[in-house]
Amino acid sequence: MTAACPTCGRDLERRPAGVGEVVVGSLRAVVDGPVVAACPEGHVTGPVRPELGDLLLERVREELLVSRRTALRRRLRCGACGDELTIPGRRTVRSVSLHVPAVGVVRVTFDLPMLRCPGCGQQQVPQEVAERDLAPAVSAALGPGSPRRP
Repeated sequence: MTAACPTCGRDLERRPAGVGEVVVGSLRAVVDGPVVAACPEGHVTGPVRPELGDLLLERVREELLVSRRTALRRRLRCGACGDELTIPGRRTVRSVSLHVPAVGVVRVTFDLPMLRCPGCGQQQVPQEVAERDLAPAVSAALGPGSPRRP
């Protein structure tokens, strides 16, 4: 059974969602694949899965390794092996995909600063960028109606 518009009663259509590329802090994000339920007359638009932002952000946090900053001297350490991160960072493009039932595959692509560990070679997001910019970027890229997370 399809949902109906509360204003005109017409069946809601599934349409692509997202706002294209957004810039939040030090990263850019683009979300591809989500759909919204929209009235053909333009009365109502809403996410097919209201928790899509939370699901996508959870997957991003699982996939992207994050460095950590020490309490003493505030030095960045590798999130995998703990070595001090001494190699200068560079901008990198990373994508994270998630299959969501009733929506399909949703992919978020980031252009963000990354640091490489001199010990294990793992690339990782600086802790400050992950804490400050990831959640707002995913939410903004999903567009209006997506849950806003701090």
